[in-house]
Amino acid sequence: MGTNLYKMLAAFLLILITTVSGELKIVNFKVPSTIEFGYSDDLILDCDYYVKGKESGLEVKWFFTNGEVSNEQIYQWIPEKSKPAAMGFLRTHLDLGYTASTDPKTMYRALKIRNITKDLTGNYTCKVTSFFSEDTSTKPMTIYEPAKDFELINLEESNTVLCSAYGVYPKPVMNLYILNSTDSSENQDNSNETQSSQMLDLNADYDGDEEDASFEKDENDVYNVTFSKTYDAESMNDLTTFVCDLSIPGTTYKKTRKYLYLPGFPTTTTIDEYLSEYDFDNYYYETPTNATEPENSSTSVASCSLLVSTMGFIAHYYKNYLQS
Repeated sequence: MGTNLYKMLAAFLLILITTVSGELKIVNFKVPSTIEFGYSDDLILDCDYYVKGKESGLEVKWFFTNGEVSNEQIYQWIPEKSKPAAMGFLRTHLDLGYTASTDPKTMYRALKIRNITKDLTGNYTCKVTSFFSEDTSTKPMTIYEPAKDFELINLEESNTVLCSAYGVYPKPVMNLYILNSTDSSENQDNSNETQSSQMLDLNADYDGDEEDASFEKDENDVYNVTFSKTYDAESMNDLTTFVCDLSIPGTTYKKTRKYLYLPGFPTTTTIDEYLSEYDFDNYYYETPTNATEPENSSTSVASCSLLVSTMGFIAHYYKNYLQS
C-alpha cells in the first residue's frame, strides 16, 4: 500500500512540474573572438535565451576566466526581484542601464562593456537558470594590440639578420627563417622543390635563455621582441630571402617582413629569371658591397645591359624600402 502511494505521489509531482515549468534555452550567444585595442570604446556581449511557459526563479549570471582567475562571477540579474548588478573586476566597466530587448524576462541579459582594456582577454560564460532548468554557454575573447613597429634588417658587416617587433599584446609568436632558391630548371613546376628553408624559431614558450633573442614586457603592458641569427655568407651562392613572421595566438593577426639578399651580380638573363620567379611585394633588396663583376664584363653591350638591369632592380626595391 505504501509503495503504491509513493508511486502515485511521484507521478503527480512529475505531472505538476511538467505543467508548471516551461522551456529554457540559450539560442544566441554573442562574444567577439577578437577585438583590436583602441578600435572601439565599448562592446556588447549578448546571451539571448528562449523562455517558454511558466519558468519560475529565473536568474542570469555571467562569469569570467583567464590565467589569474577562474570562473569569477561578474554579473547577476534576477528578473522577478532585482536590478542588474556588476561585481568583480568588471564592476567599473559595465553599463547597467543597457537593455538588449523590451521583454521583461530578457531585457538585461547582455553586458555592455565600457573602457576596454587588454586585461579583458579571457573566457566569458553565461549561465541562465530557473527552479526547473538551466543552460550555459562559454566563448573566449582576445583583446590584442598590433605591433607599433616591425622590421627586418640585415647587418652585412657581421653577417647577421635581425627581426624586431615593438608594442605587441598579448604574447606574440615570431618565426625567423631563410629561403634559398636552387634555380633548377628541373624543378620549375614544383615550388616546394625549388626552395629549401631553414627555420629559426622564437615561439610563445620562449624563456629568455637564448643569447640571440629577447622577449620583454614593458611598463605599458606590451611585448617587445628581438630575434637575431648569424649566417654563412660564403655558402649563399644564390638568391636568398630572409623571412620574419609575426603572429598573435588566438587572433588572425599575422605580419611578414622579407629581405632579399643577392650574393653577387648574376648575368642579365639570370636576373630576368629571378624577377619572373619571385613576388617582391614587401621585400627589402640588397646586393653586398663586395659583389664581383660578371665574367663577360669586357663586352660593352653585356655590361651596359647588366648595369641597366641592376640599377633598375635596385631602384625599384629601394623605393619599396622607403615606402615600407
